Amino acid sequence: MTNGNGGPPTPASGLPVTGGGSTPQGGSLAVGLGAGSFGGPPGQVNLPVPAAPARPGGALVPAGGPAPRKGSPFSISNWRVRWRLIAIITVPTVTALILGVIQIVGSVNNYSSFKRVQDLANLNSLVVNAAGLLADERDDTAGFVAAGGQSGSAAAA
Repeated sequence: MTNGNGGPPTPASGLPVTGGGSTPQGGSLAVGLGAGSFGGPPGQVNLPVPAAPARPGGALVPAGGPAPRKGSPFSISNWRVRWRLIAIITVPTVTALILGVIQIVGSVNNYSSFKRVQDLANLNSLVVNAAGLLADERDDTAGFVAAGGQSGSAAAA
């Protein structure tokens, strides 16, 4: 049984002996060197292999080589992996630090406000106590004057 294009026979399963049974998807095909060229079994047919993508000038790019970079050099897709990782780590860290500083400043302001209110409350209790003592002294003085200014020798001393 042949494979349909005059090549070597295929086994009873229907799949070609040398490949997976289908051509690669998504690109043009070029004839590569077969295994027979490198010391493989003689008579083996050259297999189709995907052609390397063409550059705009018409030259072929090697399949293992780096792809040319397009667009802005500041585009994140043009960054090296090290700088991408640094950005992934530093951006959230700096954001968290900024938000943390904002929270700390707010907490310090709240503490200052509460401390001031506490000091004013303590001062208020002192003022209320002083006002009560002044009222008592006024009442004592009014009683002394009402008695004619004479409360005895003990009061004069």
